[in-house]
Amino acid sequence: MAENKGGKSLIPPNGGFRNTKTFQLSEVIFDVTVRFGSKFVDRDSRTFDPMVQAARSGRRGSASKRCGVPAWKNSRPGSPTR
Repeated sequence: MAENKGGKSLIPPNGGFRNTKTFQLSEVIFDVTVRFGSKFVDRDSRTFDPMVQAARSGRRGSASKRCGVPAWKNSRPGSPTR
């Protein structure tokens, strides 16, 4: 990693968002959603995947908000943006 003259890294380490309550809560919600869907919703139904994807995007959204990246910039290429 690049260092400046003082010996400190120019690029600070990331990962601090994992310690926030928002991210931790979104992790719990994701885990519960997957367990609930696995137990009560047929995996072959059209309901299971959207449930898990919504929980996953909530988890990812809380991380990107913490890092200062707008959620719409994390969208897939070709998807509608603002």
